[in-house]
Amino acid sequence: TLFIVSSKSGGTLEPNILKAYFFDQAKKVLGDKVGSHFITVTDPGSHMEDVAKKDGFWKIFYGEKQIGGRYSVLSDFGLVP
Repeated sequence: TLFIVSSKSGGTLEPNILKAYFFDQAKKVLGDKVGSHFITVTDPGSHMEDVAKKDGFWKIFYGEKQIGGRYSVLSDFGLVP
């Protein structure tokens, strides 16, 4: 199973709550290897990038900071999921 966490800033409540829930649930089964089942799409330098590195996510896809949220569907944010 691969979990995709998508958040430009990493500060949005809903993706953070869902990430925390599924990360904790998967960790019960996978143990320390849980991070290898998660990827993120986020902007460089975001809080989500820090979380992904700390939790050992398999891959970080970077968005373009200059592309606003409503237009980001045409970037990695819309293409990865």
